[in-house]
Order: sequence, then C-alpha cells, then structure tokens
Amino acid sequence: MKLLCFLFCFLFCINLNYTQAIPAAINASVSNTNWKLNSINTVFQNKTDSCDNFWFLSFVGSRIIKALPKSKKPIIIAVIDDGFRLTHRDIAAFLYHNTNEKINSLDDDANGYKDDYTGWDISDNDANVTPPRDKLKEYYHGTYLCGLISNVLKSCYGDKASDYFKIVPIKAIADRADRTYIKDGYKAIAYAIAVHADIICCAWGSNVITAEEKELLKKASDAGIIILSSAGNFNNSLEHYPAAAEDIIAVGAVDSLNKKAAISNFGRFLDLSAPGANICGASSLNDSGIIYKNGTSPAVAIATAAAAIIKINLPKKKPIEIEETLKGTAIEIDSLNPTYIGRLGAGVLSIKNIIDFIESGKEVKSLYNKGKQEGFISFFNTKKELKEWEINPYGANLGIELNLEYLTGEPKNGTFKFITKNNTPIQIKLSEWQKQKKIFIDDKNIVVQFIPANASKKIFGRISYEVIPIDSTILYCKGKNYYSELNDSITDGSGTLTYAGNCDCKWQINVPEGYRISFDFLEFDTEAKTDQVYLFDGEYTIPDYAIARFSGPDIPPAVISRTNKVLIWFITDNKINGKGWKLNYKAVK
Repeated sequence: MKLLCFLFCFLFCINLNYTQAIPAAINASVSNTNWKLNSINTVFQNKTDSCDNFWFLSFVGSRIIKALPKSKKPIIIAVIDDGFRLTHRDIAAFLYHNTNEKINSLDDDANGYKDDYTGWDISDNDANVTPPRDKLKEYYHGTYLCGLISNVLKSCYGDKASDYFKIVPIKAIADRADRTYIKDGYKAIAYAIAVHADIICCAWGSNVITAEEKELLKKASDAGIIILSSAGNFNNSLEHYPAAAEDIIAVGAVDSLNKKAAISNFGRFLDLSAPGANICGASSLNDSGIIYKNGTSPAVAIATAAAAIIKINLPKKKPIEIEETLKGTAIEIDSLNPTYIGRLGAGVLSIKNIIDFIESGKEVKSLYNKGKQEGFISFFNTKKELKEWEINPYGANLGIELNLEYLTGEPKNGTFKFITKNNTPIQIKLSEWQKQKKIFIDDKNIVVQFIPANASKKIFGRISYEVIPIDSTILYCKGKNYYSELNDSITDGSGTLTYAGNCDCKWQINVPEGYRISFDFLEFDTEAKTDQVYLFDGEYTIPDYAIARFSGPDIPPAVISRTNKVLIWFITDNKINGKGWKLNYKAVK
C-alpha cells in the first residue's frame, strides 16, 4: 500500500511540475492584459445530486433532436478558462483526447506541445489543466462552463452527446496567479487553432485589444473556427474584447423574463442574448458538485452549445452562416427592453427554433425576417428580375447599417436600391458597394431592391444588417449652424415629422455691417411655454440681448433685429413634440 501511494504521489508531482518552452508563434506580440472572467455571484453546493432547476433549458426550448448529425466527426469545442476538474461527472465523457500524443514527455505529433493528450496549460507551459488543489474554490470557472455546455448538449442528444461533441480544455491562468484573471487568453486561442478546434468559447474579456490580438482572432476565423465571447458584466455599452472584435459572436445575458440581466453589458457590438441568471452547472470542488451563477459567462456557454448543434448538423456551412442561423432563429426581445433597443443583438437564443430549422431541411437564407434587429439577406441573379426585401424592426429613432459580407461572381451584374418613407431613394452599383462595404440609412423602414443586370452570369452575395439607435437629440439638428447669405430659409429640420425631444440647436446669422435682419415665420408648432425658439442680437444667449421668444401653435409676428448678427436658439424637452417651424430671413438696410 505504501508503495502504491508513493508511486501515485510521484506520478502526480511529475504531472504538475514539469515544464517546457512555449512555441514562439504563441508567445509573440500578445499583450499582458488581465482578462476578467464574466460571471459573478457564485453559490457553491457540495450536493451530489443534479441541479434543482434547469429552467434555462426549457426557456430556450431544448429537446431531443430526431435527426442524426450530418458531420462524420465530432465537433471540437475549445474552452479557454482558469482550470478544469476533468473527473467531474458532467465533463469526463466529453473530453477531447489527442490520440496522436502519448504521455511520455515527448512531442509525438510534432505540434509543439509535449504530452498534450487532454488540452494544455498555456500559462504554466504544461499539460496539466486541472485547478491547483489549494485553489479549487477560486479556479471554478472553466469547470462550470464545460459542465454547462455538456448539459445543454445532453438535453438534445442524450447519452450519445459525448460521442458527437468533444471539449478541449485550455487553461490560461497560472497555478500561482495572485488574481483569477485570464491573462493568457489569446495565447490559448493560438493553441485552439493548432488542435483544429471547430468552436472556441471565451467567457472573459477586457476593454482593450492589440493589433496582434486582432490578427490572431482573424487567423482563427480564416481557419473556419467559430468564436463566441461573453459581452461582460459591467452594465455599460463600452466595447468588450474579444466579444467586440470583427467576426466574433458576442453574447449578452437575459433573465427568465427576457429582460436584460442587470449586470450584462449591452451595445451595438452584441450579436445575441442568452439566459444568464441563476444558472446551475458543475462545481470544481468535487466530482458531482454543483454551483449557481449569474452573468454573461453562462450565457456564452449556452450559446456555444447551440452553435455546436448547428455546426454538427450543417458541417459544410461557414462561420458566417452559423452566425446567421443563430441570429435568424433568435426571438426578438427589444419590445421587452425599450431602453436597450438595438443594443441586445438579434434577440434571445432559441434552441427550439434551431432544432425546428434543422429538421425542416430549409436553407439558411430562409431565416430572413424583416422584424429582426440584426439579420442577413442573401441575393442572387438566377433570373433577370427585381428582387425585394423589407426591413422594419421594432422601435423608433433607428437607422439601419448594411454591410456587404460576401460576394461571388461579377460585381458589375447588379444594382441595389434603398427606398425609405422619409428620404430620397439611394441607388448604388454592386461594384461600388463592394469597395465601400457599409451603407447607413437613417430610417428603420427600408425596402431593399436588387436589380440584376445579366442573368446569364451568376452572382451570389450576402448582406448583414443591424439596427443603429439614433441620438434623438441630434436627429434633425445639432450644434451651431452658420449662415451669411443676405436672405435664406431656416427650419428645425424635422420636415413633415415631429421634431426631436431634448434637442439643443443654434443657428448663427451674420450679414455685413450696416444691415439688420428681418424674420418672417412660415410655419410654427411647438409645445406651448416649453419648447422655445429664441432670437438674440449678437452671438450669445444673453438675456439682455433677447429679441423675442416664441412657442405654441400660432405663427409668430414678423421680427427685425437691432444689429447685423442674430443667434436663433431652439430648445425642447422630451414630453410633447410639435411639427416644428420654418422661417425666412432677409438682410435689410
């Protein structure tokens, strides 16, 4: 017995303490930023039974999938985090094993890593990805994420799930780190590329990113790897990396009522939302323990599992098409979150809709939905006829940004036209759009038309679009505008619409000395005694220099200044907005 114990300790110590040089390709030019884990409010339970509440599984509509996976090989999911309890019952069966590697202190598969049979510890340069024995409670995050991913997959494939999906654990924090911040996350992405991962889950982040780190993300994307990242837990709209980087699927968190989770970040960079409140998963303390957590970490883990389900059923689809499927099947939640319209992604994840779509056998392009906050349009010229799509998402004070994501064929063979209710139609040749990539339309209700030029020469493309909230305070006028002509017209800018709330706009008129300025209002309709149009002699809003102040529904009388300079000031609140005003001015001797 003593001999057995001695051998166990000896082997364990060898596994913990041997080191090797990390490949130069990973070490080069990656920042030393500390990356915060995106989950909080951990409640440990050393229970050995199952989670009491898997509410999020029914919430996203998870169920057993009838169709067999179309991929002939397992989907490899790389999880980059703080450590992994490999013996936990929710994880053990899902672990990826590098069968080309043996535990012999040699790099058998010549990939630059010795003995990387089950993942790699980037920070300590060894093959031991388990948490330090004296820090099991602190290094819990990776175990929790892996257990959560596995449970979502089991809810769709039962006991067969571990045959179809494998998890590569990549540890990116040193055993003796003084804080549980992911410091080597991007180095870990390089390892995920080396082991040919299909999907990478990053539940950590920061508000900075270097050019080298962006390049590493691009390398992963170019390799066809799908990367999902949590949006962060600071309840702000600041860009959070890697989530906000190009080609990354950024995931925010919602609660059981489809409301934005109180701690979740939000913003234009979000692509999707997923459950992130009171989510039960695996504990690092023992092989059957559980914990409950909140935040964008569990949200991105759930979304990662959903992406893996799409990938195994649509194995030939590119990452952009996997993202298109996630967004196209998501459920709109902006109407439940009016404060965050256009800043929660395409909607909340729906595994039910994903499964229904997979079992329908339809093409990804069929997921187009005019009411989505984010979406895709696929176009082609099989016939020389006009093709048309409408975009009309929920909300007000919105614009739409359209991005030409993908194009094959001859770009001369087509023209796009964008028709809105409030603006002159915009027309652009496809070859011109290919150069500038993005187009912004300051209206949320758009009819997009594609007019093919030559049906005999095939062309196919994909456009992504997203809602852009417009600052209502500068919707029709902003800042200070200058006029020097002897006569001209000035308006609040709202046209046939009502003016914006909380606006603060000025117009400075300067004509030559020896002149005064006369004003003749043609239209006038503002909230009485509240939304005011002021006229001041000179260039400043000094009360003693005031010529007139107008509000209400009546056309004001004619006014003439005392000097050759007049400042017009229009200021409103955010309650009742009228139709605005229009005036003519003229310099008079």
